[in-house]
Amino acid sequence: MCVLAALLFILVACGGSEAVSEFVPPTDETYPGELVEQGKETYRRHCTSCHAADGSGGVGPNIRQVWEHMSLEEQTALMIDGRNQMPEFGGTLTQEEIEAVVAYTRVGW
Repeated sequence: MCVLAALLFILVACGGSEAVSEFVPPTDETYPGELVEQGKETYRRHCTSCHAADGSGGVGPNIRQVWEHMSLEEQTALMIDGRNQMPEFGGTLTQEEIEAVVAYTRVGW
C-alpha cells in the first residue's frame, strides 16, 4: 500500500498540464532561414499576446503543431482574413510578413 501511495504521489507531483508538447515539424516543408527568423520577430510582436511565445496558447489556441490541422494555404488565409476571435492581419502585415509568420509557426519553434 505504501508503494502504491508513493507511486501515486510521484505521478501527481511530476505530472502537470503546464508542460509544452514537444515540437515535431512537418517533414515535407522547408523555408529559408531568413524567412523563419523574420517570422519569429513578427510573431513576437503580433501573436504572443494570444498564442504565447512558444505557441502553447492562452487567449488563442495552441498552434505548436498547426500544420497537423491546417494546410499552408488555410493558415495563410486565416492570417489574412481572420476568423472568430482571430483578427485579420491582411491590412496590418505585408504578404511577406504573413508568409514569414506562417513559416515560423510551421517549422521554427
